Formats: sequence, C-alpha cells, structure tokens
Amino acid sequence: MSRSRFKINYSDNSVDEIQKTFEHYMNLNGYKEKLLKNERVWLKGDGVITLMQCFRISYGDKAFTIEAWTKDALFGESELEGFSGWLIKSKMKDLIQEMISSF
Repeated sequence: MSRSRFKINYSDNSVDEIQKTFEHYMNLNGYKEKLLKNERVWLKGDGVITLMQCFRISYGDKAFTIEAWTKDALFGESELEGFSGWLIKSKMKDLIQEMISSF
C-alpha cells in the first residue's frame, strides 16, 4: 500500500468544519464517497479505463491526515510521486494544497 500522506495540525477548526470543507472540495471536483476494501474513501475513475483517484481523511489528536493515491488494475496503489499518471497526480496534489490553504 503506497499512499501520499499530508498531516495537518489544527487548533481552531472543529472536526465538523474540517470534514465539511473536505467533503465540499471532494463534491466540487467530482469525487464520490464509497466503500473500497472496507475503507471509506472518496474516489473517481474505475481503475481499468481511467486511473482511480482516491482520497481519505482521518483524525487524530489535534491533527488530521489526508491520504491520496491512484489505483489501477495492473499496478495497484501508487503514491502521488513518480512519472506514471503525472498529470492526474499533479492535479490531485494541487487540490490538496488548495484544501490545506482553506483549513
């Protein structure tokens, strides 16, 4: 399992506000919440014809983590670094930076 992880500390924002902001960006960009291997993720693409683009958010003590990765039928999960699928991965990284700046 190879995922890019972005850990963000918070003190002023409540978990509800962070979750609403995250869901807003996911919906705005065409991602749908689904269960993937017993894990709640936001995704688009099918992994066969188009690269599956996945996001997940989790919460800890005064920090939350956004995980992002691509997935395909041939190679499985891939973090947002590397040449394969660089255009999609670049767009995903831009989306993460946009979200982080709004928290």
